[in-house]
Amino acid sequence: MNAGQTHWARRILVALGGNAMSAPDGSATEDHQIAALQTAAGHIADLIAAGYEVAITHGNGPQVGNLLVKNEMAAAVVPPVSLDWCVAQTQATVGFVLAGALESALARRGVTKAVAALVTRTLVRTDDPAFAAPEKPIGRYRPATEAAAAMSRGQHWKSFGERGWRRVVASPAPLDILDGVVGRQLMDGGTVVIMAGGGGIPVVRADGVLSGVEAVIDKDRSAALLGQYLNCDTLLVATDVEQAVLGWGTPDAVAVGHVSLAEAQRFADEGHFAAGSMGPKVAAAISFVAGTGSTSVITRLDRLADAVTAPLGSVGTVITRSGGTEPSNTEPSSTETGNQEGAGNMPEAIEVRKIPLHSVSDASELTRLIDAGIIDADRIVAVIGKTEGNGGVNDYTRIIADRAFREVIAARGSRPAEEIKQIPIVWSGGTDGVLSPHATVFATVPAEKAEPSDEPRLTVGFAMSEVLLPEDIGRVAMVEKVAAAVKIAMAKAGITEVADVHYVQTKTPLLTIDTIRDAKSRGHDVFTEDTLHSMDVSNGGTALGIAVALGEIEMPTDQQIMADRSLYSAVASCSSGVELDRAQVVVVGNAAGIGGRYRIGHGVMKDALDADGIWAAIRSTGIELPDRPHSSDLKGRLVNVFLKCEVAQDGQVRGRRNAMLDDSDVHWHRQIKACVGGVAASVTGDPAAFVSVSAAHQGPDGGGPVAAIVDLGPDPTGYQAP
Repeated sequence: MNAGQTHWARRILVALGGNAMSAPDGSATEDHQIAALQTAAGHIADLIAAGYEVAITHGNGPQVGNLLVKNEMAAAVVPPVSLDWCVAQTQATVGFVLAGALESALARRGVTKAVAALVTRTLVRTDDPAFAAPEKPIGRYRPATEAAAAMSRGQHWKSFGERGWRRVVASPAPLDILDGVVGRQLMDGGTVVIMAGGGGIPVVRADGVLSGVEAVIDKDRSAALLGQYLNCDTLLVATDVEQAVLGWGTPDAVAVGHVSLAEAQRFADEGHFAAGSMGPKVAAAISFVAGTGSTSVITRLDRLADAVTAPLGSVGTVITRSGGTEPSNTEPSSTETGNQEGAGNMPEAIEVRKIPLHSVSDASELTRLIDAGIIDADRIVAVIGKTEGNGGVNDYTRIIADRAFREVIAARGSRPAEEIKQIPIVWSGGTDGVLSPHATVFATVPAEKAEPSDEPRLTVGFAMSEVLLPEDIGRVAMVEKVAAAVKIAMAKAGITEVADVHYVQTKTPLLTIDTIRDAKSRGHDVFTEDTLHSMDVSNGGTALGIAVALGEIEMPTDQQIMADRSLYSAVASCSSGVELDRAQVVVVGNAAGIGGRYRIGHGVMKDALDADGIWAAIRSTGIELPDRPHSSDLKGRLVNVFLKCEVAQDGQVRGRRNAMLDDSDVHWHRQIKACVGGVAASVTGDPAAFVSVSAAHQGPDGGGPVAAIVDLGPDPTGYQAP
């Protein structure tokens, strides 16, 4: 890293606005566009020459507008092309020109870098509300007579008063950057990537088939999502003004400098930023910071390099999770870097420890770990635990435990409350039978303290999905949103191959009386009005999203969810509750070269008694075991096992009938959890195993996935029974 580089920016996504592709007077002839892109390329080349890794996305409004004019004028000679084709063609054109301009600019600076323009598809929902109410203006202003003729052909047009009429189209929300993983791989290999121009080519998925759709996607909204896929720590939004402004055009106008995520959201909610100009840019900046815990900057194109080389907050409008309160000359917190660093750096190594809970509100063992210097409170990236509640809708032990752990992290660390709130802490209620309440704590380790190893070692990535509406739960909309979040979490973990993912722990909303009522008030129905059953539905839909993201299955239909149990993920562990309104996704896998002493593997229990499935998961980590192992053979190397379980739909285990599904006194959730918990404890010799119920689409019917984390260090830290 160059001496001039600041600590907070390593891998940057630059989002170029329309001003970067047209002359100062707004004209967009071929020569003007080339000249404008050459100017933009010069500013971006300065960033690359300074040692930053850079990806680029861009708008394409003028270019699409030109194509639409050609469509109209040549319609009698050449068949017009659809809007998605227009986006694809302009993406390629701008990418071609910008790549050439950037290569030349880099050569003038003595830098040799590969530059690639990637034609990129962006998935949107078929039922996105934007399709029912198109509002995005495109193309030229036309007289009312021409607009009427176009409307007779099925197009939507809107009057803009004296200026005339313009065509309006749907601008759906981006759900998934389908080629984001490829872009990440190119960046990891040292290539400067240009992708998702114009927000990406809009596509929808129907019956497992992708097809283009007549729509345009907001470039800035896609940029916020793309930045997460590429594992960028900084989003630079280039525009034609120095900063966003409150009270624009009034005597009380105030420039926005370095603000917190909460402040930026408040300004946006108060309507300070116009919908057609600064509004989308601020919204994208907010979304990126919310999803990554990193930094967004909005500033002029010619200040891009200044924005990251000057002290944080001194150039442009800067949004960070905590705002301007943190010092600009200190190392960023682990939540903002954690296992999510860019700039070609490997993710940081992971320390993982399992600790007991001595009571519902107990976090004393976490305090002990921190005070002993084993784990840094500011580097905790995830917690996965079991509490002793009933595991149902009204299980408040999860909330109590959550509060206790976050309070310790706050008291023993330096992160502000807003950052601590974002740490994924997943609690599964219910320790039936011999199961013992506990928590598994994951924290990053500074590179200088990590045990070196070129072998695959444990890595963790985290993401939040788009908001899951009540009507999404148990339907394809949920599957799509979860799948997109899993891909982002993989990128943050530094995992590019799905085979290296061994465990995906999620927490999603279930249905309550209030959320069911909300859906109905908006004219929607829900999968079920049985709130307890909605736990199974939420978990099942989430598991299928994981399976789709990892290529285990094709996209299912609404009718297959909760019905076709041959569709499942072998690594999903899904829980649900009332605590949140979106999917909280933690991806755990292995990555080579990051160092550390831990590794994870996985297996599948074929049924509730399949102890061999648990042993298979442990063996898959690579530790040596005898042919017929005993818990004593683990010798403290096993940190924890994570299992999901479910009663077989036929009410049998190995050909024998059981009464779990018919029992009116004790719900089958608790019975199967106690059963599988006993099997797991007999294998591991430790009753503190993570066993979670409601495993629809998680492993085969009646069975479930198993993940195992082991300690490969010289002095294993796992539990050894007295």
